[in-house]
Amino acid sequence: MKNRKYLSILCFSLIFCFADARAKSESSEIPLLHAGFGKIEIDTRIGTELIGYGKRLSTGVHGPLYVRALVIERDGLAWCVLSLDLIGIHMSLVEEARIKVESATGIPASNVFITATHTHSAPSPWDSENFIKPISQFIVDAANSAWEDRQPARVASGYGFLDGHTINRRWIHRPVDPAVTVIRFDDVKG
Repeated sequence: MKNRKYLSILCFSLIFCFADARAKSESSEIPLLHAGFGKIEIDTRIGTELIGYGKRLSTGVHGPLYVRALVIERDGLAWCVLSLDLIGIHMSLVEEARIKVESATGIPASNVFITATHTHSAPSPWDSENFIKPISQFIVDAANSAWEDRQPARVASGYGFLDGHTINRRWIHRPVDPAVTVIRFDDVKG
């Protein structure tokens, strides 16, 4: 619930920052908002231990792990939001990656947001030997890809409920939060 609160704050902060971009983009030739997306596969070593749920070794790739990136730019300011298919990420790596993303793209380190999906089907991110190259490089590559993909865009948001599709695995009879917040970016053609 705490993470959802922070995600909601981030989502609504982004919407607030770009709230008038749609109106301005409809009335001018060059929209003020640009968005780009990037997706880089995280290459891992076969045979490494998968984190969580006891001792399990990877025997191959069932489904790839990714770093996904979104870059948003408006009025000379830019932000980057990255999500890694890993169980978690240490703050020291976040700080290192922010500096490298700033160096590679010019996006201020303070405007780089990094999170993890918390998968138990990936190697431990705390052992660098589990990966073909440093995790920070995967992050920079995804941010660069999104930076290079920037194009004029419009942003919209929505909020709703999706009942019946979530459960509380630990306490099956306890309530769940069915709320869904969505941010959508479209190119100027829709």
